[in-house]
Amino acid sequence: FPSHDRANKPVRSDSTTGIKGISPKRKKWQARIAGKNLGVFDTQREASDAYDRAAHIKYGEFALVNNLGSILGEK
Repeated sequence: FPSHDRANKPVRSDSTTGIKGISPKRKKWQARIAGKNLGVFDTQREASDAYDRAAHIKYGEFALVNNLGSILGEK
């Protein structure tokens, strides 16, 4: 399915954050998935978590998520 292909795309090579689905916006962080704005957040972690939740809902088991907590060494 084409949607499964989109779900498994890695972080874009031109990403300024290195985190899938988030970008800086006026000293905050915006999360987006498939062209849909998920909101603007105070931290990268909050924006990443919003993206991860939306990816699980949209793509289910095929979602490629950030798991930023794992990257940061959080439990």
